[in-house]
Amino acid sequence: MEPDEYYESVELHIRWSDRQDLVFNVPVGETIYAIKQKIRQSSSRIKNKYIRLIHNGRVLEDAKTLKDYNIGKINITSSKAKLEQAAPVYFHCSLSDYTPETPSLKNNQPQMIPPTGFDRLRESGFTEEDIRNIRTQFHRLHGTPFEEGPTEEARNLEEQWMDNTGETLPDGTIQGTYKEMMWGLMLGFFLGIICLFWFRESVFSRRHQMGIVAAILSICAKNLHELQASVLSYGKLNLHNQKKPTTFWATQLSNLIVPKHYFSHFYVVGLLLALICIIELSWLQYYKQPLLLISLLQHYDSLDGTHSLDLQSCIIGLTLMTLHLVRRVYESFWIERPSKTSTMHISHYLAGIGFYGAMVFGTWLEGLSSFGKPIIEPFHSATISAIVLFSYASYHQYQCHVILASLRKDSDGYTIPRGDWFEWIVTPHYFADILIYLSLCMLYRFQNIILNCGLIWTITNLSVIANETSAWYRIHFSAEKYDKAFPKGRWRIMPGY
Repeated sequence: MEPDEYYESVELHIRWSDRQDLVFNVPVGETIYAIKQKIRQSSSRIKNKYIRLIHNGRVLEDAKTLKDYNIGKINITSSKAKLEQAAPVYFHCSLSDYTPETPSLKNNQPQMIPPTGFDRLRESGFTEEDIRNIRTQFHRLHGTPFEEGPTEEARNLEEQWMDNTGETLPDGTIQGTYKEMMWGLMLGFFLGIICLFWFRESVFSRRHQMGIVAAILSICAKNLHELQASVLSYGKLNLHNQKKPTTFWATQLSNLIVPKHYFSHFYVVGLLLALICIIELSWLQYYKQPLLLISLLQHYDSLDGTHSLDLQSCIIGLTLMTLHLVRRVYESFWIERPSKTSTMHISHYLAGIGFYGAMVFGTWLEGLSSFGKPIIEPFHSATISAIVLFSYASYHQYQCHVILASLRKDSDGYTIPRGDWFEWIVTPHYFADILIYLSLCMLYRFQNIILNCGLIWTITNLSVIANETSAWYRIHFSAEKYDKAFPKGRWRIMPGY
């Protein structure tokens, strides 16, 4: 009988109840004790903790190696079979302040620990993230502590709930996370009222439902004459809007307006929020303690979904967003010359503030769990490309805003802008805005769901406005004058459209 063969090393994933997996490449001859030492070295917070490693329900002994547990064993069913790469190995890590006495060799036998509490859900096909989310919401609702993993009291509470009411999820777990609201918006935009058929079937979490309803309402708003007449148009498009409200409620709604130059508030609020985030995240990175904003987020939302972005991308993304907002604040107060008569509906105003707030949060929220750890990621080529595109688009957007502002130096009226990208595109400043958000998505290699949604929203929203602006130019200046100024025509917002 031939001796068993083993891989030289395996990829070992250390799983926790409340943080991102720790990944090592470990030789199969490594002892469990040596692995525990590596885990302790990964974080100062667990340096003095007692560590238990569990694999397949078995507590692993310090003196044994991975080989002793047949971890990394090569399974070859045929002599001609191609040797595949070793599959990842997952250990569950349990931390405690209590250090038990060293057991004698007689009693130091492998022991099988039956799953307790919500860990029993693994047998029903729940993933670790599902269990972690359920556990977080459950104990938050019941006020039980579980900072370094569930305590005995918490386990007993889980057991009691599982035995008595285990057929349904705990109240509150169906609320979901902020990411689910983003997916709800996407589903609502593309599937519309079809999603409503599953509302009563527990298919969607509460935040899914909120996103779906918000998306459906926005679609309805675009197609209702009264809302188009009273809410959607703004600025110069509102001054020459041919659609007027015909009902009392629409007329009253149309009166809820603010000056269009309040656009500057979007960038001021966004910049203030960005500066607060920089302070809070810097404190979290260097002192490992959350301040007010992050403490509130951790209290009212779970950490699920905050492990998907690396620390380097989050820092660069927040920096670029802050620079963008600084430039827009400068342009709003010292470059642009807004019309004294242009207005926008208050719903536009509130949506704009909410959008820029969401984009600031979006630069780091999905990578929050990475803060407090050292930056170990290499500088990716996509990062350089993103920074170059961001700088290029920002420069041209600035030039376009300068051109638009120069048209109002001697008159409060409107003229056809010329120069820079205006020679080819009707609304090049919108195109530059799309490129800016595209560069941010590139920075995260399109793994940032919030910014991906922001890019889709920007393209959709600005494309509609660009289409209306193009039509407005032809009406305001006459088609003949417009065609004479641009005999070869111009794209409305981007090349090809």
